[in-house]
Amino acid sequence: MAIPAAGEKLVKMLSRVDELRPKYWEMEGTVDSVEDVPWVRFHREGFSALPEEVDPGCGVLLPTGRGARKREQINFLVNAAGAFLCKQVGGGILVDMCGGCGHVGLVLAALFPQWEVVIADMNPKALAVAAKRASDAGLSNVQTWEGRIDEFDQPFDFCIALHACGMASDIAIAKAIEARAPVVCAPCCVGKVTSALEVNVNGPIQVPLVDKTCIQLSVAWLTSAGIYVVVPQPFLTTDRVDGALDDAAWLPRSRAFRANLNKEQYATLAKAADFGDQSPSAGVGSWRRAAKSFTEMDRIYWIAEHQYDCRLVKLEPLTSTPKNDVLIAWPKEQSSEVHLDFARAHGPMDLELYESQGPLGDFPSWLVEEISSKLRGLEGELTLDQYKGSRERKLVHVLAGQMGYKHRSTGTGARRTVTVSPVANDPDSS
Repeated sequence: MAIPAAGEKLVKMLSRVDELRPKYWEMEGTVDSVEDVPWVRFHREGFSALPEEVDPGCGVLLPTGRGARKREQINFLVNAAGAFLCKQVGGGILVDMCGGCGHVGLVLAALFPQWEVVIADMNPKALAVAAKRASDAGLSNVQTWEGRIDEFDQPFDFCIALHACGMASDIAIAKAIEARAPVVCAPCCVGKVTSALEVNVNGPIQVPLVDKTCIQLSVAWLTSAGIYVVVPQPFLTTDRVDGALDDAAWLPRSRAFRANLNKEQYATLAKAADFGDQSPSAGVGSWRRAAKSFTEMDRIYWIAEHQYDCRLVKLEPLTSTPKNDVLIAWPKEQSSEVHLDFARAHGPMDLELYESQGPLGDFPSWLVEEISSKLRGLEGELTLDQYKGSRERKLVHVLAGQMGYKHRSTGTGARRTVTVSPVANDPDSS
């Protein structure tokens, strides 16, 4: 699906603001120990080092393909979280927000037995599955907590959230900020965040925000900025406050993005960023990927406003999930205790495509390369009749023009094709 023109226009506008441009980092190796402990064995042996009951790829809870991808996602998150968890010899309390059946939390509980793991979710059936899996695996350091995560009131020292839906990711981050705890979060369903923008200026309404939950919303008018603000109850306020949970629902979240986008523009950006294509190189143009990156940079700036160090990284392999942005953040006062090295990412992960690709930005890279390979070194006339769609024909025209060839469409309807030829050999060149 092509990105709406308004969304593409916003991406171009934001890309001209240097401070807002997405900056990706790559995690460097975090396992520097030779100790024979579960954390090290996992990196050496993979899921075979764990009890089968905590392995999402064992084929019991998830289909084989999905289970394999979930393994890849967890492997990356374990690498990120482990750099924090392994350094606290005495352990602490880890909360897996929207942890469901425990795919992430149980693995971390098995790898870091000195940590107490709390799996928080509003789905009692999923939590029952998590509890049974923990029992079957012989894990004594796992608890479950049932309820909306905005009501979670237990102390904790580390937070992780994999694909907490819509604003649930923001609430998980806000809870971590209030606890002054490090957080690793892979957000999901950016478009659902915009449910908070469908507001009624006459009073409170019910809008689904967090998965199946309905959170009561109310509207305040922020006259100085000229935008509507929406805050979930019971955190309703008509004034800007410093509490992370109070400002989690402000859209855009950060001061930097609010200075450049209003409510309606943010909604357009978020809808453009909400895609579900599995492959990063097929079906999703760079403009939409860039839109997703901008929404995550808004979160990064918001977290940083609360005196946190933050990094935006890509969950690898990229094919494990289309929702592959990961935010890693920790309080500045704990920076000396963090042993996680980052390097600036380069190449495709840096998503500089929105700066340079121009009209090619909304086409999958594999299709650009496929057509380009057919046109390179062209010596005679070539009719490309295999590209029937109007967008594919448009791409042929764009690439032919960039290569300095003549190009024309012939035929009508399903018979319409594009013919390309070098200028000297084109019968119409005179």
